[in-house]
Amino acid sequence: MSIPGIILLILVCILAVVIALSVLLVLSTITFIFKYKNNFSLRVKLWFLNLDITKILSRPKKEKTPKILHFSGESFGKIYETKSPKTNKKANRSVQAENHPALSQKQNKKSVFEVLDLLRELISDASEPFGKCAHLKVKKLHITAASENPDTTAIMFGHLNTAAGAVMLVAQKFEKLDVCNGAIGVYSDFLATKPSLDADIELKVKTRYAILTAYKILKNYLKNK
Repeated sequence: MSIPGIILLILVCILAVVIALSVLLVLSTITFIFKYKNNFSLRVKLWFLNLDITKILSRPKKEKTPKILHFSGESFGKIYETKSPKTNKKANRSVQAENHPALSQKQNKKSVFEVLDLLRELISDASEPFGKCAHLKVKKLHITAASENPDTTAIMFGHLNTAAGAVMLVAQKFEKLDVCNGAIGVYSDFLATKPSLDADIELKVKTRYAILTAYKILKNYLKNK
């Protein structure tokens, strides 16, 4: 076989691989997994990829190495950019916590009510573009009311029932909604001192719908820009 024929064969093979991967991508499914048990977790699965979005967003930035300034002519040596003076560690942590979402979440941990409200907002926002084409599966939503005061626990139990109902109300916007047996439960624990939440919810979207939605959003953005 001549060299042009070999090159043409290689190009055809590359094109066939690209087309096959494109078809697989269009027919595949993206899975968003929301979990909460003491800590918030949001993961994205596609093929062999399993990305933890919360870890990526909360990853601390690397400190830049000091730059070296070189001078031509008669050498004056190397001059380094000086680092900021050392401050109190406790003061540093408080400043970092204000500017860093991961640290601020650890120090100012969200309450069960705030997490449920966040979950309701996430489901509501996802239902607008994907309500008719995505599959929402509620695997677990177990909420436990607890406090140091029994009267407060009883009142909290009623409010948590309302919050759980609000989450499920927006979940019903999805045409494909699957709730596992025993997935939803609101309980009260008069021996514990803090409320708890154990949530596991999946949202599956076909890649083609995600691409079309992203295209529509981009098109509207450029149109109104």
